[in-house]
Amino acid sequence: MEQILEQIPQPMGKDEGRIPVKKFVCILIFALALVGCSNDSGTSESGNNEPATTSESEVKSETVPQMSYTTFSTDEFSVNYPDSWEQVNLEDLGELNNPLIKVAVRDNHSTNPFADNLSVGVEPNSTQETSAEKIAEITSNYFSQNEEATGMSNFQKLGFEEVDFPGIDAGIFTGEYDHSMGTKVVLIQYIAPTSSKVFTVSISLSKESYNAIGEDLITQVVETFEIYEEANSAEDVEQASANEQAFSEETLAADIMDTLTLSYTGGELDQKTYDYIVEHSELFPAGSAELKNKAESEVDVSITSRHLFKNVAPYLDKMVKVSGYVVQIQEEETDVGTIAEIHIMDENDNSIVGIYNGSTGDILDGDFVTMRGVPTSLYSFDNIGGGTTNAVLLAVSTVQITE
Repeated sequence: MEQILEQIPQPMGKDEGRIPVKKFVCILIFALALVGCSNDSGTSESGNNEPATTSESEVKSETVPQMSYTTFSTDEFSVNYPDSWEQVNLEDLGELNNPLIKVAVRDNHSTNPFADNLSVGVEPNSTQETSAEKIAEITSNYFSQNEEATGMSNFQKLGFEEVDFPGIDAGIFTGEYDHSMGTKVVLIQYIAPTSSKVFTVSISLSKESYNAIGEDLITQVVETFEIYEEANSAEDVEQASANEQAFSEETLAADIMDTLTLSYTGGELDQKTYDYIVEHSELFPAGSAELKNKAESEVDVSITSRHLFKNVAPYLDKMVKVSGYVVQIQEEETDVGTIAEIHIMDENDNSIVGIYNGSTGDILDGDFVTMRGVPTSLYSFDNIGGGTTNAVLLAVSTVQITE
């Protein structure tokens, strides 16, 4: 357990703090979902619907015209994009509209079923992480481990290159994946984090387009992209520090559980569970009598361990109550405080392993306890008898001796 706990995010203010992946990359995934779809025309200007059978070298030298560019500007940034590409009207997207995406453009005139596209996102830098390479690494790991959620099959990181941007640790992250349309897509993300905001230019190109225009397009973006704010100014640092403190207080418990869920089960914490813990952060743990009562009021008494072991998925954002004898209890002192692991076996001989962010007081092996918390996943581990134990992993709000 000690090695696992070393991976827990540091307390607020530490440079080594873990970036909350779920919040950070959601804007990047949204950008892909927004513009990484089929183009509107599906035909060439000549009206010929037959696909071309040119070689890669012919695409580079014969079919690609000289690129010309236009500029999109806001009071925050400016970026160049091919003038033949068309802006996506974000206001017409309804529930898909995301205020973090400032502009999205795509090529509606290609014969390729995948529409080459570019988008720019600007989000608050709640973590104050200013290394583009660190952000790129975490983003890459998320894409690789969450193919179903992102729709990016067989994602592979191709590389990272630092970019000389005055006052900012910027860089270009490149990867490729298989799109659902059967197209190999190359993703280029130009990441420019200041201490208060993260600017991300995301470019998605079919492999064919990448070989033909990728170099020219990337050069244009890198050479012309501008940010209209003083990088890492004193005001930025002060604001980012305030953001970090608020962020840490609300998400620390969820980030700890996310880290431990990955270590225990090999999978990440479900977004529903993560959001529930963040929205009820004061209950993890519930330290006062008032908060303990609030946790009790959140419990859905109709949910038993039998329901969880049958199918945990419907209950990942529900507070449950389980009771049983303590098989083993361990506590570790970490940089974020005491973390306890409580393994109980209930009346149905089901194992529940709870993670509690605090000291459990006088509770010892063999005591009968009641835990309230949110289930995170089903998993299994090797037991001392040489077999396998199936268990529910629980994010614990309260734990107390009841018999």
